[in-house]
Amino acid sequence: MRHYDKAKAIDRLKEIEKLKKERRLTIEELIKYFK
Repeated sequence: MRHYDKAKAIDRLKEIEKLKKERRLTIEELIKYFK
């Protein structure tokens, strides 16, 4: 995994954590995030 990809993945995870705190994420939303 290149450093850039790793940083992008971490940003994405942080974004998901933020969304999870705000409201429950649906499975469909999670799938969308990782496509």
